[in-house]
Amino acid sequence: MVAVLKRSFKHLFRYPISTIYIILGLLVAFMALFDGVNIYSQVLGKANDDGQYNYKYAMYLQIDTQGGGKNNIKDLISDRKVNVKICNFAVWPEGSKGMPYMDIILTNNEKEKYVLKEGRLPDDAEIKARENVVLVGDSYLSKLTRDNKGNRFITINGSRYKVVGIMDNNISPAFSANLVTFYECLSDDMKQKILNSPHLDLMIESDSEDVYPVCEQIKADILKRDPQAVIEGYKVDYKEQQAEAAKLQLAQSPVNIYFLIYFFAIINCIIVSEFWIEQRKREIAIRKAFGMSNLQIIGMLFREMLGISCFAAILCVFLQIIFSKLIGNIFNIYIGASFGDVITMIAMIVATSLAVILVPVYKIINMSPSQAVIS
Repeated sequence: MVAVLKRSFKHLFRYPISTIYIILGLLVAFMALFDGVNIYSQVLGKANDDGQYNYKYAMYLQIDTQGGGKNNIKDLISDRKVNVKICNFAVWPEGSKGMPYMDIILTNNEKEKYVLKEGRLPDDAEIKARENVVLVGDSYLSKLTRDNKGNRFITINGSRYKVVGIMDNNISPAFSANLVTFYECLSDDMKQKILNSPHLDLMIESDSEDVYPVCEQIKADILKRDPQAVIEGYKVDYKEQQAEAAKLQLAQSPVNIYFLIYFFAIINCIIVSEFWIEQRKREIAIRKAFGMSNLQIIGMLFREMLGISCFAAILCVFLQIIFSKLIGNIFNIYIGASFGDVITMIAMIVATSLAVILVPVYKIINMSPSQAVIS
């Protein structure tokens, strides 16, 4: 086995100068390609992972009560297999800058998909007892206070709420709320503010059934009480939101730069391949003179170029491992490869080998054995 590898290595480097130039060009190309594919797959992978936190059916209602009548929570709830929540409701937590938003859960007949870093949602006992409890986004950890028992609290609109869970707002763009609780867990002042609000944003979500009939029923109940109310409904397409978020992340990442480096490195290799085939001109001419067809010679050169590409790819992997160990922990950079990435890299190695021998193929087809031997 060692002897075979030694002979293969010697054969591969029988023209060392041109071979080393090709390897250096391919090494740059493959390192750029590896990083580009890695970033691309991580962004798409995150988008796919985020999909598990979204609902199959969702609609967004904007409610404006023009008649001056108070909102009635009974109009906004449903006994169907759906979740109904007031979203984008502006609140003022103590010590906060700007205007955070709160999600207020009205109906909870489907599993909630808020991503918790720790803790839990308010439980049935807390909801039944109407305790002031809340979930907060992880960006609010510095705003929390503690009592003697270690319980954490946050003051919202002047009322003190016990924090029972910490959310990870970075998981999905769908979860932009900083604070979440159930309607029953709000202070009396906050409930009154909701009832008197001239505008409410409502989200109806479900994995079990289409939410459109629920939206229609809510609209009918509101208009029955307040005929002058203006209600607009929109279907929420989480898949489209995920695709747009992934597209934005890719645009902000250096993935395009990596692919551009790969492209120019391959162009450089194609140019160098003219020198590579020039060094082999006499050898090819002799093989032609002894009866080898153009197709056989092209196949031989392709196998040789594939071997060079594989050698460069192995070097690339070793260098990526070294860089990952040296700078990965310092700059929090993750370098890895899924099975799909490996298949993509193998396909690109083969495609790259084909691209690099374009000039040699052209030279071979137009090569005259007698002229090559004389030159």
